[in-house]
Amino acid sequence: MTKIVRFPGQAHGADASTRDGAVRAYGMGSYKLTGDLIFSEAIEIWLDRRTIPEVAAVIKVKYISQKTKKDYICGKKALNKYFAWMRLRDIDPEQISIYQNARAACDREVAHWAKRAGANCIRKEVDLLLRVLRDAGVWKEEQDAELIRVQKEDLDIEKALSAEQQEHWLRVAEGKAEFHFIYWYSLLAFDSTCAKGEMRGLKIGDCTPDDGIIMVRRALAKNKHRKRTIALLEERTIWALERLIERAQELGAKGPQDHLFPFREMDGSYNPKKPMSEWGLEKRFQEVRDVAGPKFFKPNGFRHTGLTRLAEGGTPIHVLLARAGHIDEDTQKHYIQISIAAQRRHARRVVPDEPVAAPAPKKPPVRQEKPKLARAAGMFWISSTTGF
Repeated sequence: MTKIVRFPGQAHGADASTRDGAVRAYGMGSYKLTGDLIFSEAIEIWLDRRTIPEVAAVIKVKYISQKTKKDYICGKKALNKYFAWMRLRDIDPEQISIYQNARAACDREVAHWAKRAGANCIRKEVDLLLRVLRDAGVWKEEQDAELIRVQKEDLDIEKALSAEQQEHWLRVAEGKAEFHFIYWYSLLAFDSTCAKGEMRGLKIGDCTPDDGIIMVRRALAKNKHRKRTIALLEERTIWALERLIERAQELGAKGPQDHLFPFREMDGSYNPKKPMSEWGLEKRFQEVRDVAGPKFFKPNGFRHTGLTRLAEGGTPIHVLLARAGHIDEDTQKHYIQISIAAQRRHARRVVPDEPVAAPAPKKPPVRQEKPKLARAAGMFWISSTTGF
């Protein structure tokens, strides 16, 4: 979809360079969002208000994070396939319902999406649409009550490798020279519990093997709670980090601002100024998984497996959270349960359960009855039962 932004005196058919120039010249909210704008125009204005021009990017000033911007752009592309030429004032709950149904089924008679979207993806796209409509003043409170949203999907927590599977994975990765990159990466990912995106974005300056720490910068973090400094717990992890730094230097990295995992260009060369792509790990990872298994394990499973090992070791949840950064509530409960169970197992090993003998039943007190007859000569008792 061609980006369209209208400015005074310009027709829809103006070329893209002129329109892009208009966005730069009239940026930072010079356009007013109104119900008369078509959606493809309105979303560009809305995004432009939240973006610092590239010329100012060197001072690291921004309205939204790079990840948020990326999410908005993905949402814009999906929404444009249906709403692009629709005026904002004409978008109502009925149109949004049609969008949700068609998006979930990937109905190409409605729009040419590449694949079906899940419930959470659809909700994010509709949230973006509603923000634009509200900013334009064309979405009313009564329409919120009328709109039926798709239900949020509670995603299952990924399955972690068992301790035995984890060590088998590492043995396989260590066993072949062509797998050594995955071996070093795995050691660092398991120990640090960094997410896939955090690993990709690490720079050499973020890593201090002499002190055994790595730093997750705010630019890499999913949110402000994920900015943290992580102490590496195992000596072999520090050794692996040193190998990864050596590899980056061999691929062209020279300074602290170069990436630990450089980007591979189309011609096979490496650019250390850019981070490894989201698919940069896939080929070698799949080769190791084909040998080591299991099939459910994915590149984003390193974090969950590392956190599970910590929880199995009885790590208190506040320590685990400080190391891992922000974790959603359901996942917190999952790790808390593992940690509590591990602490109970440890307590039983330290103080083994011993059977406690049941107390002997108490005998009823013997009732002594008064004698029925006493003879003065012998002074003996006559039993009440025997008569003697």
